[in-house]
Parts: sequence; C-alpha cells; structure tokens
Amino acid sequence: MAEMYCYVENGIKLDGPFDLLKKKSYRNISVPYALTEQQRLDVGLWPYVDEVPEYNTDTQYLTFEDVVGASTVTKTYTVNDYTAGEMETRIADAKVARKVAIRREAQTGILADYPLWMQANVANGIYGAGIGDPMKAHIANVITESNTCEDAVDAAITLAAIRAIKPTWPEVI
Repeated sequence: MAEMYCYVENGIKLDGPFDLLKKKSYRNISVPYALTEQQRLDVGLWPYVDEVPEYNTDTQYLTFEDVVGASTVTKTYTVNDYTAGEMETRIADAKVARKVAIRREAQTGILADYPLWMQANVANGIYGAGIGDPMKAHIANVITESNTCEDAVDAAITLAAIRAIKPTWPEVI
C-alpha cells in the first residue's frame, strides 16, 4: 500500500489521507513527494498511520477516528460488538442469502444438465422413459440435496456455520 499523507494546519487535519505520488502539486507545492520528510512536516504534510486491528467480522465491527499527534495522523480504531438484535438480523439475512444461492445453484445445475427444451420434450411425451425417467430422478435428487442444505441453513446458528453449508450435487444419472 502506498504511503499516505494528510494535510494538517494548526493541529487540525484539513485534508487526506492521500497518496503524494499521485499529486504533481498540492497547495502550491510542486512535486510534494520529492520533499524530505522534515520539509513535508514543515508544510503540513504529515504521514498517515492506518493499522487495522484484528477482529471477528462475524460478531464485531470497527469504528474509527483520525487522531492528530505530534507529527503524524493516526486512524484509531475501536472494535465494537454487534448487539444481540443486530446479530439476529445479520444471521437471518445470511440465511436468506445462502438459501437463495443454493436454489440458484440447483437451478443452474439442472438447466445445465437438462435444458428447458429437453424438459419440455419429456413433459410433452416427445421423449420416452429412457430419457425422461433418468432426467426426473436426477432433478429429484438435486431438489432433495437443495432441501437438505436449506434445512441445514435454517438450523445453523452462526454466520460461519451458514457459510460452511455447501451442497454436494448429485452426478447425472
């Protein structure tokens, strides 16, 4: 990641963070990246420190504020826990999204193996049992796997458990 800077005047961050290498001039300073570190500090271009702490993205989120120090601006993070109500909403939303994804995978797989025209030909009796029976059995097996996975999603109680549910789609008969 590029070294970032902020413009500080009288101890107040007025602009940034930004990459000095992408600026040919800044506030009437030509080629600001060519200045020495002390020259940058003197004109108010202070280094920006942004070190993200480790946290559990499933149960926590970050807030931050920029703190102006003696010669740097530091992005100071606070790790916050989601409330029980927020976690219920996040888990409910994840369940809906995962079930939609599973159904989409099932539909995509069925249509890849048995396009609609083939399914229509079986339904209309154009293709006999030799093609129709294996097709219907395969589609039923895919639906069974989809339903099994959707039931597992409903039973899951954490975001990690929801993400871990991966269908094992049956092979074409």
